[in-house]
Amino acid sequence: MDCPAVGSTQSYTMTMPAQVTGGVLRAELGVPNVPGWTRFEGRISPNGSADIIGTGITGTSSTTVGQPPPGSAASYHYVAQFDGNRATGQRVGQRPCSLDAIKMQ
Repeated sequence: MDCPAVGSTQSYTMTMPAQVTGGVLRAELGVPNVPGWTRFEGRISPNGSADIIGTGITGTSSTTVGQPPPGSAASYHYVAQFDGNRATGQRVGQRPCSLDAIKMQ
């Protein structure tokens, strides 16, 4: 996942393992409920489209839109398309982040 700088908010890149089981994607980075933690979940439809919702706790405020203090609740919405061994998507709202996933064997 890549998020470019927007105004005074710095860019960041996030890499995390994900699993798809029963048509549901789940990914998590960090320790639950500790600053810097993020979880993504979303159901993949038969045509490969997916709404992926992320929740988490902000870490570094310099990379978070609005620069809230670390430990603030955060949420994200991505629209993605899964096709074979790849998935691509875009964040909805706030900043133009993108996601790119590759299925590992």
